[in-house]
Amino acid sequence: MPVWTEGVPIRGSAKPDEATEMIPTWFVWRNVRHNVEFVSEHWRVHTNWWVDGGEVWRHYWQVATDSGFLVEIYRDMVSELWYLERVYGCTSEPHPKPDMP
Repeated sequence: MPVWTEGVPIRGSAKPDEATEMIPTWFVWRNVRHNVEFVSEHWRVHTNWWVDGGEVWRHYWQVATDSGFLVEIYRDMVSELWYLERVYGCTSEPHPKPDMP
């Protein structure tokens, strides 16, 4: 089960849900797009806001994807960038990686 405590940069997208919260809709990891099919958990971390340059403000989601992955992703609310932090597993064969030159 891979874990990256500082996260692996990914491209991601989110949309508002019924409660006006943002929920992820898809992300790209290793040049493959993964559509979010289900959000199982959502939580926030906001700490060190009192330390100059030390603020950590993140929205986390544990999601299942159409490619069979169960992962933990987050959006850094300071930089507005997306990250993959943990891969819990894959329930199906993931998409093959594209050929790289």
